[in-house]
Amino acid sequence: MRIFLILSILFFLGIQTAKAESVWLVIAISSARKATLEKIEMKNMTQCEEQGLIFMESKIKGSISGGKEFVCLKGK
Repeated sequence: MRIFLILSILFFLGIQTAKAESVWLVIAISSARKATLEKIEMKNMTQCEEQGLIFMESKIKGSISGGKEFVCLKGK
């Protein structure tokens, strides 16, 4: 959880300088051995939240013992 939060903050700071008015879906899948973090640019915050909920409801192979999280971040 802490790793996801730290990576999210670093990612958010990075995209603020990269592109104005951008929205990003950041997803994390964690297991006992590793964590995966992925970012996907979205059209707007509504689409981001919808896709995040779809991700949370999906059955990701190999994530049975771990967890899934998502966050929507808005750039400057």
